[in-house]
Amino acid sequence: MTSDDLHRMKSVDVRTVKIEDLVDIRDIKVDTRKSIPEKLQQFASQTNNVFINRFDDYIVKVSYADTDVTVNDKMKKYISRLAEISY
Repeated sequence: MTSDDLHRMKSVDVRTVKIEDLVDIRDIKVDTRKSIPEKLQQFASQTNNVFINRFDDYIVKVSYADTDVTVNDKMKKYISRLAEISY
């Protein structure tokens, strides 16, 4: 998969996608014991677009921010905000 392929996949507008053409994310199997590049290859080989898949009757588009902030950092911030709202 080339960087052009990735750019093309990322730029797809979800409003133009037919849900029946998408792979259900629950059907994608990845061996978590493999290295990160191998896991990415397994994932990519099972889908038409690494950024757009389906979950049941929903179209899901994933994007990644170019940042040093981790998912854990984001979750801590999210939980902190929830706590502020609750009290």
